[in-house]
Amino acid sequence: MTGRRVPAAQYANIDALCEQHPTLSTRFNIYRKGNTLAQQARAFGQARFRAKGIQFSDHARRYAYDTFWTKMEKPYTLHRDLGGFLNDYLDDASRARNAVFAFSLRDNYKEFASNDEELALLTRWAKWIDEVSPLIEAEPDLDAKIRKSRELDSLNADMIKEVDKIVNAPRASKIVNGGMLINTLKQHALTLDSLGADPFIKGLYLGRQTLSHLDHGRTSLLPSVMDTIKAMIHNPVCMAMIEKQNDYYLAIENREFDKLVLKSSDNLADLSEGEALLKKIIEPYKGKFVLLDIWGTWCGPCKEALSHSTEEYARLKDYDIQYLYLANRSPQDSWENVIKEYNVSGPNVAHYNLPGEQQEAIERHLNVHSWPTYKLFNRNGDLLDLNVDPRDLENLARLLDQMK
Repeated sequence: MTGRRVPAAQYANIDALCEQHPTLSTRFNIYRKGNTLAQQARAFGQARFRAKGIQFSDHARRYAYDTFWTKMEKPYTLHRDLGGFLNDYLDDASRARNAVFAFSLRDNYKEFASNDEELALLTRWAKWIDEVSPLIEAEPDLDAKIRKSRELDSLNADMIKEVDKIVNAPRASKIVNGGMLINTLKQHALTLDSLGADPFIKGLYLGRQTLSHLDHGRTSLLPSVMDTIKAMIHNPVCMAMIEKQNDYYLAIENREFDKLVLKSSDNLADLSEGEALLKKIIEPYKGKFVLLDIWGTWCGPCKEALSHSTEEYARLKDYDIQYLYLANRSPQDSWENVIKEYNVSGPNVAHYNLPGEQQEAIERHLNVHSWPTYKLFNRNGDLLDLNVDPRDLENLARLLDQMK
């Protein structure tokens, strides 16, 4: 806690200050004590990140409940630091419940079908899963279970391939993400109820979780998911913010853009080594500088950098650069939405969303351990041993000037 002093000691100092300065009002005394409590709560919540497993011990959790959670006074928005404590405390409380936020494809397969033909296929697949699961479980150890699973998959490869097409489509991604969000919100609601949270705190926290989900995924929610969220969150301000953000991403999804910047990886299917993959991708751009950006739709700093793409292209227009973007673990719909949202497009722009194994191979070859990562290749396609970062445009421009 701040200064290692309990709230009572801090309160005594505030009382003494008010006695020394009679012009300080009772309202000041009350506000200052509330602010002191909120600051200490925030510092205590942050201490969780220095604990084993990034979780409070049972003793610390009880202390937080008795000292801060039950002492919060309305209006909750009066003290800025209270929001930080709520995030840390409620996140820890949810983790302590050991809740698993999962969405079972097998149990929800009917939602993925867009026509009778797909429904028939998925029904056949679900029945097959029920039949083979006991056979796999009957194997004596993990290695045997894996071998049995692969054997059964190979015998039904055509069916599995068709099912994969359905469940990997953008619509299916929305169903899975929406289902996982609802499950997560329900688990958080149970945690809040167990702590006796009032409706305001409950709506605020669930609203924040939903907005965070929208920002992370950059895709709209299905109408059915929105209806469920409306039934759970009764705070009109929070719901208005959620609907506004959802409408924003829905509009982006419906926006037309030049899909020529999205490059197919079909001609790379036979390659698995990172160096060979990268060489094949860069080959068409010999004669130009190639600025490689390795990013992901899940990466906040990556998206912040991409939001300045138009400025980047304008500043570096005289250097004959090919901009090459490789996305890490990025769902197709989120990937396209971020590209459209920030207008990461143009005649000298190419985007790849490679299969996971190929993307990982390239990242291993380039020794990538953080995102975004930037690399610069000269006009012969050779990787340059330079620290480049388009977030520092002037420095990058100076480096390019030296190589003209």
